[in-house]
Amino acid sequence: ELEQRKLQFLQDQKRRKQCFERLEEIKRTLLIFEETLTDHKEHLSRIMNELSQADGTLITLKKDLQYGTREEAENAIKAMEEERNKLQSEYTIAEAAYRKCELSLANVSAVLTENEKKYVLRRKEYNEAKEGFKQKLVQYGFAENDILEASADAERIKAGLKRYQSNRISEDDLAALRKSIDLYYKNRGSLEEKIKQLKSDTKDQEEKDLEQIAQEQEALNCRKTECEEQSNRIYSRLKNNEIIDKRVEEQKKEQEKVRRDYLTYSDLSKTANGELTGKSKIAFEQYVQAFYFDKVIHEANKRFYKMSNNQYALMRKEDPSNLRSATGLELEVMDYYTGKPRSIKSLSGGESFKAALSLALGLSDVIQSFAGGIEVDAMFVDEGFGSLDSDSLEQAIETLNSLTMGNRLVGIISHVSELKDRIDKKILIEKSMEGSRLKLVT
Repeated sequence: ELEQRKLQFLQDQKRRKQCFERLEEIKRTLLIFEETLTDHKEHLSRIMNELSQADGTLITLKKDLQYGTREEAENAIKAMEEERNKLQSEYTIAEAAYRKCELSLANVSAVLTENEKKYVLRRKEYNEAKEGFKQKLVQYGFAENDILEASADAERIKAGLKRYQSNRISEDDLAALRKSIDLYYKNRGSLEEKIKQLKSDTKDQEEKDLEQIAQEQEALNCRKTECEEQSNRIYSRLKNNEIIDKRVEEQKKEQEKVRRDYLTYSDLSKTANGELTGKSKIAFEQYVQAFYFDKVIHEANKRFYKMSNNQYALMRKEDPSNLRSATGLELEVMDYYTGKPRSIKSLSGGESFKAALSLALGLSDVIQSFAGGIEVDAMFVDEGFGSLDSDSLEQAIETLNSLTMGNRLVGIISHVSELKDRIDKKILIEKSMEGSRLKLVT
């Protein structure tokens, strides 16, 4: 037991030395951390500069985006991310389940193996302890030698144990005795180690002034205190800088989120107001009007194409000649004889009347289709027939006659005699010296 105490003391001395070495290593590590912090600050500054350059590059690259709108790009990215996340999630779940089963199997196998080894070891220790206990009982006179035989019964062992317990001193006395012995051997070992160390240190050396050594020791202690205070200050600064760096990263992420939201809302605003660079200057209101205008043109072309002898069709001009001006509701004419579009202003008077009549009738059809039950039961056409040739006049009359099917009333105000002869029911206005009179012809 004395040898164990001595060995424990030597181990404690060794751990103490390792602790002092660890302290010195920590101090050197703190100095390295301070240098690393300075490097990180410089790196952060470079990153901020690179971020500014990246913002400029981002603005330039947006002009050559693969997708026409941000929404298309985001939808494509979102679809790919959802597919990737789905596959990644399934893979992670499967891998985790496999790892969990594998780990559980390994743990159970290891525990089983370890328990088997422990059982064999504990069984052996029990037998050895039992034999040692019987030998101690015989050695100290608490039992006879026959207790050591394999055939010795449990009563003899119990009798020896009872005599041992009756002669055993109290736990307090035993603890005090052990404490005195431990203190003796501890002091003895410490003194022997100090004497040995002093002899080794003073070998072949001259005697030194103890007062001077004490002063040097005091100076070293002061230096140690200063180093510890400096280490604490450096540690405090390091923690503070870490907090600042974390806040900078959070603010950077916040700023990036705000910037992305601003770009989204800015693009949406420019799209709604028709202010996108390089795109047609069509506002949201004009876009909605163009939607209904296309339907009016579609219905008008059903009649205009026929009235123009399959030559003309109205179409909305979608590509403006100048991207700086607003557009979206301009008309042009497709000439199927030449296969090229032409300006609406190039039509003659009669052709313009046909186009206007077709648009009016197309507008009527669209209003009825969208009004939900509202019908245009009456229509009046005032003049315009005088500019038509005989063929065009015939086509216009056929178109108007087709509108009278059902309960719709079509009224024509005209001075053209050919048109008067083609109309059965008329209201004639006759002028005289006494004034104008109305005459109903059926």
